[in-house]
Amino acid sequence: MLRDANRDPSKQRRLAAWALQALLAAVFFATGAGTLAELPAVADSVDQVGLGSCFRVMVGVVEIVGAAAISLPDVAVLGALWLVIGMSFAVLTHVYVLQDSPLRAVVLLLACALVAVLRREQLAVLRARLL
Repeated sequence: MLRDANRDPSKQRRLAAWALQALLAAVFFATGAGTLAELPAVADSVDQVGLGSCFRVMVGVVEIVGAAAISLPDVAVLGALWLVIGMSFAVLTHVYVLQDSPLRAVVLLLACALVAVLRREQLAVLRARLL
């Protein structure tokens, strides 16, 4: 029975998605909480943008909302897309404002995009519920 479950590609895809979602939720919750709590290691990079504490709060809230959404089965795809948008802005900020390496932001962006692809069938379900 275990062998049959391991051969089912849709089950493997769901398990991979859940594992990646759990990892991303932990990363974004920790980063968002650190940003809101003004932990020096996390908040310094946000403060370097120069938009003040309102921007720092907004970044922290975006990360925590994304972490919560990507953890919920019914809206995980929306949480992943939310974080893709947020990380796209992070990449642009690293390149054009901070002028440093966007590697971490790119990796997180790609991981969130992968979750969105793995959970793409949820978009049709959500669309059917809304329409």
